[in-house]
Amino acid sequence: TDGGVTWKDQKTDPVTGVVFYSVYFVNPDTGYAVGEDKIIYKTTNGGETWLRQNAVQYGGDLNSVYFSDENVGFATGNGTIYTTIDGGANWIQQTEPSASGNSVFFIDANTWYSTNEAGIIAKTSNGGKKWEYLTTGTREYLASIFFVGDTGYAVGQNSTILKTTKNAVGFSSLTETPTKTKIYPNPSNDQLTIEFSDSPNDFKKFFIFNTDGQKILERQLFDRRTQIDVSDLPAGLYIVKTYSGKSYEEHKFIKK
Repeated sequence: TDGGVTWKDQKTDPVTGVVFYSVYFVNPDTGYAVGEDKIIYKTTNGGETWLRQNAVQYGGDLNSVYFSDENVGFATGNGTIYTTIDGGANWIQQTEPSASGNSVFFIDANTWYSTNEAGIIAKTSNGGKKWEYLTTGTREYLASIFFVGDTGYAVGQNSTILKTTKNAVGFSSLTETPTKTKIYPNPSNDQLTIEFSDSPNDFKKFFIFNTDGQKILERQLFDRRTQIDVSDLPAGLYIVKTYSGKSYEEHKFIKK
């Protein structure tokens, strides 16, 4: 109540160890918090006490919550959307497939933006019933998204910051993301080396595609540096996609 100078711990019901991911207040007294196992808590006294809402089934996480007015609200996460029209007394699961993921920013009751893994940003203009996928130019894990008017920002793994404006067709990067993977020699006659710079414990895979989008080769990798036999590939341009941890990278190489 003093602009963030001091903070007071707020009490929930007897359940302990709860992880919350998002909070939203419709007025100074009434607010909602959502988190793991699809939990939804509500306060009606400015956060002094919180009580769990029992209308949502268990399983999965809810990452974002928003109310367009004191009665109509949405809780989303991991491809699931719940809607309430009675101030949280009852929540109904939306039956249409959803692209809601790590973070959802609500422009209004109809227009939402959602981030997800592998650089995905999706937009809905009808309250989550139908989604379109926007151009981002990255495969990095995107953790959060925020809009100020027509300008939006999304942030994520490996120093990724993306921005979009009113007339843009997608999001563009504001940062130069360091690459984790080296592909050499390029061009290559017979052996292509794939070298990772990150932790050797990360799960790693690579894929080779031709320019028609057909997958030519897929393999799990266990070492930081691996040589791949490409001698049987016809001469031409190929796309190499690598996966390490939660990040994707895309490279091109020429087979002589």
